[in-house]
Amino acid sequence: MKYKYDDSPDKKGKSKHSHLLDLYDTGEFKKLTGTSSVVNVLHKPLSWWAASETVKTLGWIHPKIKKNGREIGLVPDEERKKIAQPIYNAIKKESLTQYVARLDAAYKAHDKSLDDSAKAGTDLHALLEQYVKDCLKHEGNPAVGLGKDYIEKIMPFVDWSNMAVKEFIYSEVHCFHEGHWIGGISDAGAVLKKHIVETKNGQVEIPEDTRVVIDFKSAKEAYSSSFIQGAGYALQVEKNGLLDANGNQIGKVDKPFDGVVIVPFGAEVVYPETRLKMEEYKEAFIHCLALYRTLGMDKSEYATH
Repeated sequence: MKYKYDDSPDKKGKSKHSHLLDLYDTGEFKKLTGTSSVVNVLHKPLSWWAASETVKTLGWIHPKIKKNGREIGLVPDEERKKIAQPIYNAIKKESLTQYVARLDAAYKAHDKSLDDSAKAGTDLHALLEQYVKDCLKHEGNPAVGLGKDYIEKIMPFVDWSNMAVKEFIYSEVHCFHEGHWIGGISDAGAVLKKHIVETKNGQVEIPEDTRVVIDFKSAKEAYSSSFIQGAGYALQVEKNGLLDANGNQIGKVDKPFDGVVIVPFGAEVVYPETRLKMEEYKEAFIHCLALYRTLGMDKSEYATH
């Protein structure tokens, strides 16, 4: 059994991001289901976001003031009208052809926003990974981050790591599970110290030596689907260990994971959210995988392996 990762360009010049497995050592590699795509069967509040990107081009701003996903106030009506006025005036002077062109641009606005976010997200994702890799050079010790010149945007994660992480155990590893026919890349793993976290339901104590999968997300908040995806990585790392892109084993985990930590680096403050319902999330991931295939969304070679 041999795994490998294909990141070569496809016909359109985009990276394939394909996880492949030669299950019977015949030299024939077949495409695995990508872990990150499985949770696409779940609803996320992205339809509202896409709609908002469209109407922003027409002078709209959100009536609610939010910080890190939480409402903290309302925008006065007069301020909203002031922002909308210039575009409203411009539209009244446009020809029908110009107006249709404006509508076409509005339709594509969410796609451009995604592209811009992806480019910015790539940089922040790389910085977060680099911090973990720096820690691993010092036996996973997060204190290595103290005094280093990390940009302000990821400093909350650095500070959290120094407070909550006992040691990082890996950074950006490939993984797969032949039984579920899935493959993926897990951002990081860590062993945590005993500490207290604030949740919507009050304070929760994280026990000493809690083991977690960490996933970096470009979203502005941590969605439930992200924790379910993290459990998918846990299933794979626990089954076949830590691999590089060529399928070489570079490590194993000696104990199962207890939870998932999501780092929403699209938020104003990049602060991790921890949840310890690992068994429930693993079960949810398996159900999502079944639904993903039942709905015909799976583009892997699951049916032919």
